[in-house]
Amino acid sequence: METPLAVANYFIKKSQDDGIAVTPMQLVKLVYIAHGWHLGLHHSQLLTESIQAWKYGPVIPSVTMLSESMAMSLYLLLPIL
Repeated sequence: METPLAVANYFIKKSQDDGIAVTPMQLVKLVYIAHGWHLGLHHSQLLTESIQAWKYGPVIPSVTMLSESMAMSLYLLLPIL
């Protein structure tokens, strides 16, 4: 089993290596989908953290907090017009 942040870091590094941007929302979805594939293929959980059912879809709290901080960082880097 892996921590959700370790899986998220894998996708961040992969996107940087490939030169493809990943949005905070895509990051959350990629970790969720990786967990589902791992569960289906290996019949065991990938993540050490539980996935929560929220109003607008599944949430992995630590990855959601990371993606929110990423979004805020991106927002702060945007030029003011």
